[in-house]
Amino acid sequence: MKFYKNNSSKNEITYTGFGIFCIISTICTMFSIGDITENYDDRLLFVYGSMLVLSVLFITYPIWPNLLKKDIIIETLWHITIFYLLIICSSFFVLLNNFNHLQFVIFTVNLIAIAILIRWKLALSMIIIGVYISIEYYKYYTGITDIDIDIIDTTSFIFYSILLISAAVIVFLKPQQEKQELIEEKTENLVFQIKAREEELDKLINLKNEFLRNINHEVHAPMTGITSLAETLYEKYYKLDETQRKAASEIIAKSSARLTSLMDNLLNLSKLLSVNYDLNILDIDLSYITHKRIDICKKLYLDGKALDFITKIEPYIIFPTDEYYMNQVLDNLIINAINYSKVGTITITLERIDEGISFSLQDQGIGVPKEELSRIFDAFVVSSKTKTPAGGRGIGLTLCKKIIEIHNGKIWAENNFNCLGTTFNFILYH
Repeated sequence: MKFYKNNSSKNEITYTGFGIFCIISTICTMFSIGDITENYDDRLLFVYGSMLVLSVLFITYPIWPNLLKKDIIIETLWHITIFYLLIICSSFFVLLNNFNHLQFVIFTVNLIAIAILIRWKLALSMIIIGVYISIEYYKYYTGITDIDIDIIDTTSFIFYSILLISAAVIVFLKPQQEKQELIEEKTENLVFQIKAREEELDKLINLKNEFLRNINHEVHAPMTGITSLAETLYEKYYKLDETQRKAASEIIAKSSARLTSLMDNLLNLSKLLSVNYDLNILDIDLSYITHKRIDICKKLYLDGKALDFITKIEPYIIFPTDEYYMNQVLDNLIINAINYSKVGTITITLERIDEGISFSLQDQGIGVPKEELSRIFDAFVVSSKTKTPAGGRGIGLTLCKKIIEIHNGKIWAENNFNCLGTTFNFILYH
């Protein structure tokens, strides 16, 4: 069964085409025989009939009933038909028709078709055995003990033999050429894949190094501020006036908040990227928490910047979300807008839509290059415009994307029409 499967076609169209070829070969054979059949009995009609029946079976294979349309049946019939119809019958009629030119052409074409349809070793074995059987049957059928080779036109025989051998060589070499081309194609593809992997690895290494540099700065800067100011307050608390103590405490609070934000982003991203994570989904007033996060972020991150906030937030938008993670999304988007905007307006919109709720935050900051918009939410990827000593960490937007996705939503970024700043949007679906 395995042998049959490996030497059979996997396509119904091939079987139909094979049936058409066989019926054409059969009709041409019947036409070339002419009046020779008058010298023999009706047994020859059985051969014609069997050839026609086998041909029609293959032509009609696509409409066979499912009960018969099984691999083992068609694969067995495929080998039987090739051996019987294209070899035994074809060579028998060559002998019966005294090596008629047309019949010899049919025989030659049949052998070429065999070499194309099945593997050459199997084809060669079938041809040798089939021709031998047809000769023995011809002797039995006609009562002739010896075949008179003088009736063969030597010139035609040599011509057809050369044609057959040439075609066989081409058929044999073609798979070898295709195999070589396939090997070369696979080799080129592997080389391309290796090169692409190496380039991707270089990018990942660069991203890792950049991430580590940014993490080092993001951790070191606030920790230095916290440590130095805490020591100053501890050692010189009574030497400092109230204004100085308040300013130092404010810097410590902001540095702590910045450090906490970084740690929260890292921990939350790690948690949400794992297989098991829990969401505490409740009906939350998104309008209220949006106003709340705006106030907190302005207090901690504005640092005296001349930024105007315009809010277009519909009241009492109640939606099932995890409040903790939704706060993370709002914080990251608002903080990014503040950090990368020196002056201008930040417009925040929250509204109900037919699909659910829509949020957008438009700033007038440094923006994101158009070619980088599609990758800005990837892990550890930062815009080329933010690659500064105090640049982005490539974590916040990745966390935003993950949170929105697990809330059955989508998030994207687009540049503003005036090419000034970027708008971040997300939709949460019902």
